[in-house]
Amino acid sequence: MVNNLFEKFLKNGRISKLNELEIERYINFFDNSYKDNLEHSKENTNNFSRWSIISSYYAMHDITKLLFAKNFRIKVELKVHETTIRLLKILIQDKELISFIE
Repeated sequence: MVNNLFEKFLKNGRISKLNELEIERYINFFDNSYKDNLEHSKENTNNFSRWSIISSYYAMHDITKLLFAKNFRIKVELKVHETTIRLLKILIQDKELISFIE
């Protein structure tokens, strides 16, 4: 099932494999992006809590895509938020953790 979904995502273009020319730039981008979003979230916790929550979400989203890139050389291409969550579920086998994420 896990490999089937992964292969389906590759075939329909929802994910792709990062090549040598783009991997460093891609990893660099998400390494900086998640840190920026996390910092923005911390700075706005008290005065702009809604924006703090939004920034926190994007920090989590970006660090997850960083994980995919660093460990699996995967780039999320289409339906980015949904695909990211579904790929994360494939990697996590702990049902309680999956429930928490949902």
